[in-house]
Amino acid sequence: MNKKNHSHTIYLEKLKKLVPKNLIIEEVNEDKKELVNQFKDKHKDLKELEEELQKHKDKLHILQRFSILLGALVHDLGHPGVNNAFLINTDDNMALQYNDQHVLEMYHVAEAFRILRKPGTDMLKPLGKEQYRQMRKFMVEIILATDLADHFPIVSDAKVKFDLKPTPKADVLMQPAGGIHLIPYDQKNAPLYSEKMKKAPTKDKMAVLLAKLILKSADIGHPARTNASHMEWSRRACEEFWNQGDRMKDEGIKFGPRDGMFDRTLTNGLPSGQIGFICALVVPLYTVLGMVVGPSNVKQHIENLRSNVSTWKEFAQMKDGGGKEALVKMEKMRNEIIDVTDQKITRSSVLINTGSSIGSITEVNEADIED
Repeated sequence: MNKKNHSHTIYLEKLKKLVPKNLIIEEVNEDKKELVNQFKDKHKDLKELEEELQKHKDKLHILQRFSILLGALVHDLGHPGVNNAFLINTDDNMALQYNDQHVLEMYHVAEAFRILRKPGTDMLKPLGKEQYRQMRKFMVEIILATDLADHFPIVSDAKVKFDLKPTPKADVLMQPAGGIHLIPYDQKNAPLYSEKMKKAPTKDKMAVLLAKLILKSADIGHPARTNASHMEWSRRACEEFWNQGDRMKDEGIKFGPRDGMFDRTLTNGLPSGQIGFICALVVPLYTVLGMVVGPSNVKQHIENLRSNVSTWKEFAQMKDGGGKEALVKMEKMRNEIIDVTDQKITRSSVLINTGSSIGSITEVNEADIED
């Protein structure tokens, strides 16, 4: 077995461990790489996600749990590196195809299912028609929910549907003195799952809402990771935004009041922008998720959020808002990740070419998806 095939086999074995025990993955041909080739560094997130889902397997049936895992894998499939607004403003073919509605999210899920229909990557083929219909409907709903245009309505809907206690407001969290200590992750909340999760006909709707929270927390969750990891993802996001900004200038698109993050000459606003993003979007999302699935299950995420906001606040106190100095420190952290973490990952054969190691789901019984 050559080294490349050996890597694929290793990834296949790891993928098997992420899937519920009665979902069997069979290896497919070497040249069938489209589905996972862009996501070779997602395995760690997926493993953590499956560990979390296993704790609540009595509330999400097996097909829903696997749908979340697969949705996490493909939810940004084929991302072009620009946002929906850019595609709409430039009359991109993708925007025309999806009528300016959830353009990228529509594309990601459609592309995923196009790949899943191809011979060799049709891993869902063994599912019955009703199973496939349920899974596809579930995945479409939760992947479309990753559109940040719908972020606040979804989080608000979860607060109401799960009857949650009030959460700290973003303006409180962003205060210089701190604020993240106000997150009530350690308080005792009434049932972790609403009674509606246990009863038809609302059970399925509540399951979808819970799955949306989980997938959204994965989608924008890098601030809840370790400091070095978060800084590296932030650096990559900044570079993507700046590249879009360069294209906006080439297209003659004027920068609006909220488009400063796309201008690579305005790095002085980077720390304050990150604090705003974390406190306005990420912290409230994780707070709500913690209230639903159990505060102790997001404790480490909240601690990481605190640490990362503290770092950004330190950067904000630097000269000129800390933008340039922050980028220097972020690059240093990146080198530390490459020099230490990636070497460890490579030695343990985790960071690999995922290539073709994904195949067919078999032996999914009707009883498993009923309840």
